[in-house]
This record gives sequence, C-alpha cells and structure tokens, in this order.
Amino acid sequence: MVLDKGSNFIANAVAEFKESPLSVKNGLTVLMLAWGWHLITLYYFFLKDGNHGKHIVTGLLVCLFVFLLKNWGRVLCIVCNILIVAMYILVGASFYSSGKIYFGLIALMNVSLFSLATYFLAIGSSAAFFKSKMPKKKTPPDNDSDNKKA
Repeated sequence: MVLDKGSNFIANAVAEFKESPLSVKNGLTVLMLAWGWHLITLYYFFLKDGNHGKHIVTGLLVCLFVFLLKNWGRVLCIVCNILIVAMYILVGASFYSSGKIYFGLIALMNVSLFSLATYFLAIGSSAAFFKSKMPKKKTPPDNDSDNKKA
C-alpha cells in the first residue's frame, strides 16, 4: 500500500514496511539488535577510547537504508555484515587462543547476530521483495512492430 504523494515520507515507508514479508521484518529486527550489541560491546569492552560517532552513524544509516526498502541498501548491508562477521571471527579466535573465553563469547554473539541478519536479508523472499520496490525501467516503444505489420 503506497499512500498518496502528499502524505508524509515516513508514513509511506512505514506502510510499505508493514507489507514486507516476515523475512524482511526479521532481518531488520535482528540487524538493529546486531548493531546495538556491536556498539555496546565495541565501546564497553574493546574500544574505551576513540571516535564513537563513525560506528553509530554507519549503523544508523545501514538500518535506515534497509528500512526504506532500498535494494542497494540491502546489498550494502549484506557486504558490511560479512566484513563485520569476518572481523569478529578473527577477534574471537584471537581471544580464544589467548585464553580470554569471555571476550571470545562476546565476539561469537556478534558473529551470530550479524550472520542471522544477513541470512534473513539474503534469502529469496527478501531479495524478491526488495527488487520489487526498485523503480521500473522505462522501455522505449517498439517501432519495429509497426514496420512488421505493413
């Protein structure tokens, strides 16, 4: 359901999101949980000093692009998630090998959340839904059909 053009942009996005399949809703929910857990663990346990703004803005933008049902945002999100999962696998392995099991479990939780969000956003029903929201390409009229009739 798309509201008329005079309506609020956010109301349109919410209405379209409500029509999305369960896989998209689950994907965004787990994505927001993953980014929340990532930010909490990153700054509480791992980076007590540093620029917190970059990660917060990145997380908010990625979630926003997915919420707005942009297919390129979904693809960007999946790529970011894969990179984050790879980073936490390396970090977790480092913690496990050094005997810091607690930190390794925290990294494993990040791997699990971002992997689950990636799964929900990558499965066929989500991909098809996001692709259906892409603008339709206008094709020029077929002039050859007029010549073939004559």
